[in-house]
Amino acid sequence: MRALIFLVAGLACTSLACSPREPSGKAAKTIPVVGDETPLVKLKANTHEFVGKTFLIMGGVQVEDYFNFKYGDAKSTHVSFRFDELRADGSYTPIGGMDLYARRAIAGPLVEEISHVTSQGSRGKVVRAKITILPERYGGTSDMAELLDWQFLSPDRKSWGPWMNKTSEYDAVPQPLVR
Repeated sequence: MRALIFLVAGLACTSLACSPREPSGKAAKTIPVVGDETPLVKLKANTHEFVGKTFLIMGGVQVEDYFNFKYGDAKSTHVSFRFDELRADGSYTPIGGMDLYARRAIAGPLVEEISHVTSQGSRGKVVRAKITILPERYGGTSDMAELLDWQFLSPDRKSWGPWMNKTSEYDAVPQPLVR
């Protein structure tokens, strides 16, 4: 399992047991949960039900260089990211994560933001991500998905900022969000 460092509410989380604390000693709710996110445990248990649909996940991403299986030919067209699911308290879920692939045409702002936070000591960025499992890229597992859009935490870390994909490249993905 991969352990990542993410800056959550100004604190560095370095392990799966990370849980930022408030002065009272109680775990702080550091990442806002909207309620429309799909837990990865549902995705991994019933991947076939998610193929061709658009859904939301929440966690940390970092840039990686992993192109295999149905994305083995995608290095010239996509950027590879590692996604690890986070709970609202900033700790990692035991289910782990998955590999996300964004078309190079839209990935630049996310790569730049990850580059910025890594220059400050973090290994990734906390996001809400809109993803899909493309039928033509589905290889029977839940470990790979297409990243369509993402939101960053707002500066006060109490809400999410705007969706960052400013292109209309994925407007043709009309499927409703799965909850």
